[in-house]
Amino acid sequence: MACGVSRRTIFRDIDTLKQVGMPLLYDEAEQRYFIAGTQVLPPRRI
Repeated sequence: MACGVSRRTIFRDIDTLKQVGMPLLYDEAEQRYFIAGTQVLPPRRI
């Protein structure tokens, strides 16, 4: 697998993100989940 983890782990992580309110979208044509670009915060400078 490309991520180096099991399929089950990926779906568990997706469920966790949904539970904390992350708006995940699913593209049926490409069969992938994604986060809308407006929902991701830019990196912080420290």
